[in-house]
Amino acid sequence: MRPTINLNASVASRTALSIAFLVAGLLVTEGRSVAMQENSLSEALVTYSFLASHYSLRFLFVHRNATNTLARDMKALNDALTTLQCNTPNILAMPHAAVIVPTSASGQWFSLEPTKTPPNEGLLFVTRPQTRNGARVLAVVSGIGPDETTIFWLQNTNGSFSATLLYDSFKKGKVANSPGTIVGMIMAVRLERGDDILLKEWAEPGSRQGIMGKMGRVFRLDPARDTVTLISAGK
Repeated sequence: MRPTINLNASVASRTALSIAFLVAGLLVTEGRSVAMQENSLSEALVTYSFLASHYSLRFLFVHRNATNTLARDMKALNDALTTLQCNTPNILAMPHAAVIVPTSASGQWFSLEPTKTPPNEGLLFVTRPQTRNGARVLAVVSGIGPDETTIFWLQNTNGSFSATLLYDSFKKGKVANSPGTIVGMIMAVRLERGDDILLKEWAEPGSRQGIMGKMGRVFRLDPARDTVTLISAGK
């Protein structure tokens, strides 16, 4: 059995901060659009999430033709996220931790799971680009109050960003083998062969440790078929 990689929120937040400054520095120095660089999609989303959570969304109010490359790209990314018509921009504007999951780590859990206490901030998991399918990354965004999860593809399309919604707790998708089930906050992900991804929930929405509901349910997302199935009912 492969070990689980446990990343606490502070480590993940520092990682996001470092990546944000690194990407921002590259953009300002080289003057190149992040949307034009295939390997920067995952870093772009983490950069956006860092700027949004630390500076609110005010940094997005720039003209589409602004000369500042970073501001222009972040505005374009926000426009793409807005097309999902989900709560994603608001979740990323709140305190959260972020982790970039390497696509080479297939079969290994990447976790931000607390031991017993409920999470107190949102989470972002984003994969490295899957170039065999074009320049795109898979993102899993989870928030609290209410517990919700949004999963989408972020893609480089004609030098800009586009987003395709796969699942949202309130907007799109059902759990195929468990009607009425809503996926709550995801605390760990595991990439499977192909594009499938396993999602481990902290708790069934509305439940709490030792009080009610199920803890640690596991779902499988099949992006090719656009389906979510429950594979472990939890405790």
